[in-house]
Amino acid sequence: MLKNSGNNISNIDPKKIKLYGHHGAMLPEAISEDRFDDLPENAIHVEDGNDGVFNESDYILFYGQSPHKWKYDPALGRFVHQTNIYSDKTYYFLTFEGANGKRMSTQSDEII
Repeated sequence: MLKNSGNNISNIDPKKIKLYGHHGAMLPEAISEDRFDDLPENAIHVEDGNDGVFNESDYILFYGQSPHKWKYDPALGRFVHQTNIYSDKTYYFLTFEGANGKRMSTQSDEII
């Protein structure tokens, strides 16, 4: 995708790849509710073969969410489905310049 959009992927520093976007669902309509005033950066995993260069075999993993969401309703004692009435899509924005990007933490598979 990056190559097809006209980017020279061999010039991309994998450490600088960043992904921005909200985690699906509608933004709160009430003014009093907390919300981001800008797109938050999402933690991603970049598999680059540890060579410091983004090649055609390298890839990016992230946890993307639907614009529709299941939420627990304590009054009903069950989960309810909330359909996003404004969009059927969730958008994420990818950049690869500036500061180093936010990364997913890794966890060992060992059982202690």
